[in-house]
Amino acid sequence: MIPQGAEGRRPTSARRPLPAEDFPSDFLIEEEDFCNRQRPRLFLLAYIHSSILATRKRAHTRATWASGRGYDTDVGLGVVFMVGRARTPEEQRIVQEESRVHHDIVQGNYTDAYELLSYKALASLAWVSRHCSPVPWTLHADDDVLVDPPSLTSLLRRRLSREKNRFLCYPWKKSKVQRQGRWAVQDEDYPSGTYPEYCMGAAWVVQTNVIPRLLRAAAQVQFLWVDDVYVTGILAQGAGVKHSPWMKKFISRENISKEDIGKKVIWYHLGEDRSAWWKLILGYHGYH
Repeated sequence: MIPQGAEGRRPTSARRPLPAEDFPSDFLIEEEDFCNRQRPRLFLLAYIHSSILATRKRAHTRATWASGRGYDTDVGLGVVFMVGRARTPEEQRIVQEESRVHHDIVQGNYTDAYELLSYKALASLAWVSRHCSPVPWTLHADDDVLVDPPSLTSLLRRRLSREKNRFLCYPWKKSKVQRQGRWAVQDEDYPSGTYPEYCMGAAWVVQTNVIPRLLRAAAQVQFLWVDDVYVTGILAQGAGVKHSPWMKKFISRENISKEDIGKKVIWYHLGEDRSAWWKLILGYHGYH
């Protein structure tokens, strides 16, 4: 059974499409002019799944690849952080103050729980579609990812006409459904033994004009709380969106090394140890 969602309602069954009344499209902090405000030439909009108390991770991300210092004019990157409802008045104070200072927080009106990451994902896509549709590309990333924006956008500019209607990511094929452990999914929620092809969830890229099709598919295909499978697998399948293996060679799932600089564009799960590596990336591109 799915935990309570955007407004405290429950879909009657996880195997059914998400009811329209449960779709998480309301925002407490919206930053609706983000993609127009001081960023008229955005090429890539990155949204990062975060939690209100993950202030240190957001600070590290802002200080590294989301900073825009030295490359913003050429790269055209904008970064926002997606959070849910506060649990306490102190949490709301934190998110409001951070929003006042940085203007890069989007707070959705959904419960911010691990079991509801698919609600966060849908809210994020709805926000991007509503406010940033002219931006050519959208990047999803977790808050412990490191990105080389100059290299990534250079790759995307070269592939703009070739990768239409495709997720660019580290794809998983014929992945078995786990019935026990952290990612356990019950038979009644997903009866098949394997998932459709989907992207490893820490980061993926898609052309922004594909996002409305994914959102429309949410009303037609079964809901699943495992957000990477749901968005890049189940919704993608329902929307007829394919997966390109082209970017796989530019993504590192291992610890970063100096040999990676200039060869990889995304590194997974680096936590807060990113500053030194970011300096090497800037040096590689001639930024000081």
